[in-house]
Amino acid sequence: MSYSYSKGGPPRRMEAAVREAGMSYDFDSWAEIARTDPERFEALREELVRRQIAQAPAASRRRLAGLQWRIDRIREHSGTPLAACIAISGLMWESMLGEGGLVDRIRGLGQAPDETDRTNTKVVPLRPPHSRRPG
Repeated sequence: MSYSYSKGGPPRRMEAAVREAGMSYDFDSWAEIARTDPERFEALREELVRRQIAQAPAASRRRLAGLQWRIDRIREHSGTPLAACIAISGLMWESMLGEGGLVDRIRGLGQAPDETDRTNTKVVPLRPPHSRRPG
């Protein structure tokens, strides 16, 4: 199966990152490594992910590292690769459709903030009142 992406989309960036790491971007080669040497495959995958996160804009790195941490925990605790794939897919859908997800944010574009979202606060004076001054 072949996927078509716009110029400079994910496959080209991934291909460049793989080449920078001194690896070949060939699905069959990666599949062969995964089949014959799973530990090497994992090490290469982890290095590639680490490099991709390091190349992301500074403002996104912490969020991406946290997301990768969650993905790694899902993979560790899933009984099979298929179970991990399903759980990670669920994580993606939750970030799209869940509360505060992408769909909610898109719907909120151009709308005034909801008055019920504001919290009541009490302003605390920085100076003690005149009646409490030692005298």
